[in-house]
Amino acid sequence: MDDAFVDVVMALQAVPYKYGEVFHNLPISHKKLLPFVLYALVLELKPLPDHLKYMFLDENNTLPVIIVKNLTDVQEERLVRVLRGHKIAIGWTLVDIKGISPSMCMHRILLEENRKPTREM
Repeated sequence: MDDAFVDVVMALQAVPYKYGEVFHNLPISHKKLLPFVLYALVLELKPLPDHLKYMFLDENNTLPVIIVKNLTDVQEERLVRVLRGHKIAIGWTLVDIKGISPSMCMHRILLEENRKPTREM
């Protein structure tokens, strides 16, 4: 083997291995967020492909769901009845998903001038 290579390996083995768990204190938010079902906003809906359409689970054109257009009236009525009966279980936003804190799951995009996009694992 090359002597330089052996010297580098020996030098690396002489360095003590430092590994420790890193803990970050996350801020505790006492702000109470309401489920989307209770304060549903009127959303800007995007155009859908021809085979899909929007249905609303609330009377005020809120809580939109996307369904297929070719359902019969009976099938559509049954589907909407089931979805309305379980609308609390649908994770409309992060707040609505039990066990997930929005303060820990917010996606932030840093927009700085002349910065290249990177991905961190």
